[in-house]
Amino acid sequence: MQNTRPWTTTGVKTAASINADDKYGTSVALNRSATVAIVGAPDNGYGLVTPYVRSEGGVLVEGNSFAVATIGNSVDSFGHSVAAGVDYVAVGAPETQSGRGAVFIYYVDSSGQFNRRPAIRPAGLGASDKFGTSVVMGGNGRYLFVGAPGSNDIYCYTQVTIPVSSQEVKTVTGDASAT
Repeated sequence: MQNTRPWTTTGVKTAASINADDKYGTSVALNRSATVAIVGAPDNGYGLVTPYVRSEGGVLVEGNSFAVATIGNSVDSFGHSVAAGVDYVAVGAPETQSGRGAVFIYYVDSSGQFNRRPAIRPAGLGASDKFGTSVVMGGNGRYLFVGAPGSNDIYCYTQVTIPVSSQEVKTVTGDASAT
């Protein structure tokens, strides 16, 4: 028996709509508060992502998978990479548009629903840049880095607006101490 300390198994997640050759688990991300996990299966058709949202009882419950059929416009390898912040997740699809690539952004609302935002597709990508091969997001979701290994580039993004969950309000007293 292998020693797994300090970890202990809490279960195995398998999405209902996954086949053996879909490469489910190619990418996995968990947000900072461990309330949302996303898992990519880039070879399920043109790609698929399955979200898991933590229930009140603490269990990660499988949500509705989202796939290329809900996006359209020549997406391919959707879910090859995934990243999660507090309020947003990013899904890479590096084979989109003949290997130019794209990253799809979703806002996760307070009920755990994933709401698609405009995709990131920089102008001037070449046919083999594979933008979205890797994605990473800062824990607060403010910073996003996207790899495009075909052009040897890393694209860096900063969120323009700060989500409400990342904002803090402090009252300053007359002597300038925070309360």
